[in-house]
Amino acid sequence: MDLDRYKSPSQRARVFSEKWVQSNLSCPACIHSLTKAPNNTKVRDFVCPICSDAFELKSKRGSFGPIVADGAYQSMVDIIRSGRAPHLVLLSYTSDYAVRDVIAIPNRFLIEEIVIPRPPLGEHCRRAGWQGCNLNVAMLPPDGKVAYVSNFEKRPAEDVRSEWNRTAFLDRLDSSSRGWLTLTMSLVRSIGKQEFCLRKR
Repeated sequence: MDLDRYKSPSQRARVFSEKWVQSNLSCPACIHSLTKAPNNTKVRDFVCPICSDAFELKSKRGSFGPIVADGAYQSMVDIIRSGRAPHLVLLSYTSDYAVRDVIAIPNRFLIEEIVIPRPPLGEHCRRAGWQGCNLNVAMLPPDGKVAYVSNFEKRPAEDVRSEWNRTAFLDRLDSSSRGWLTLTMSLVRSIGKQEFCLRKR
């Protein structure tokens, strides 16, 4: 991939990550190749032509931390409440453009509770008053982070599909019910035991 003709590091990152997804990523629900959405399409970067599911791509040199920067706060909250949020794909790469990790977060795990509002931009800014948000993905259970690539190793598509479909029952719930159940799953997973008791001993 010839990235030298792009002067901006952000342009290089965008072109590299989009090309990688087009060549390597399949829909986790049906294992069909994803199609790039038209340029400047809001919220979605890729679409599955079979499922019609939308995917938003975020790429970063180095590893993603527990907080992921996102777009406008109110828009994110509104799209979660509407049930139309895209699935989120987090792609991390090295300085020489080797893909280290690719994590997909199903939209069933994008709940209001993980959306953190940022302070609105000040009056001196060109977009004064605009308010962005961050996503606290650390609040999600392991079930909400499906790995396509882990430490440079690409996982079998069938394994990805199996993990993806394991939590499909959440799709039948409304956003408030999913929020409560997602946080409960995260707490239960953090215990690290197959069996536990709610009573104090």
